Amino acid sequence: SLKLQCEEQSTLNSRFEQQLSDYQSNHASKDELIRVMNQRLSAVKFEKSQMIDPSRFASLETDNARLSSDNASLSSTCDRLKSEIRDYVSTMNRLRSESTSLNDSVRDLTFRNEQLSKELDHKSVEIGNLASQVSRQNDELSELADEKKKYHTLVTKLT
Repeated sequence: SLKLQCEEQSTLNSRFEQQLSDYQSNHASKDELIRVMNQRLSAVKFEKSQMIDPSRFASLETDNARLSSDNASLSSTCDRLKSEIRDYVSTMNRLRSESTSLNDSVRDLTFRNEQLSKELDHKSVEIGNLASQVSRQNDELSELADEKKKYHTLVTKLT
């Protein structure tokens, strides 16, 4: 179960790293677009000073504002994803540590179980030997009881 959780966390981590890479790539593209748009804005301002159409200037200003807003949103998303990835990595490390600890516990319990199993086998042999001794002693006691009866019968007949 922990291994499955680790694998799921690893898959999520990989997916978030890919999303982060995509967002960073988009962010770089947007930065480049903003830079280009800023250059264009400067050129447009120059053109305006040379009698540029005011509606075209307004359109470029709107595009610049939209790209700036998109850049801020993308930065926020990137920061959030970085935080999530750090959380997932932390969780994976904790689960990996717990898994190692559980594996150590299982190994120790398996070793203890093997020791107890060997001890149980040894005790079973001892019990079997003792049972054989008790059985022999019971047979001997039975024989002695039979002899005692015979002796008691002889004594009774003699008296």
